[in-house]
Amino acid sequence: CNNILLHSPPGSGRVHVKISDFGLSKKENAQQYQTYANGTLPYMFDPNKRITVAQALQHPFFTQQEAIDDISQD
Repeated sequence: CNNILLHSPPGSGRVHVKISDFGLSKKENAQQYQTYANGTLPYMFDPNKRITVAQALQHPFFTQQEAIDDISQD
């Protein structure tokens, strides 16, 4: 279970679980050699269409209250 992140906010008595990886996927092309890429194909994006780091940090995954509450004050 290397791809599971666990976090228990101090004093909460709760554990938050997040999946951090979707494994290895394989891309095949009859004209080229087989290549392996990290991630699962349905979750992979064209690098030219990816959002920037600044845009990603504005996503609700990072800005919603639950995400903010996950940050330890210690």
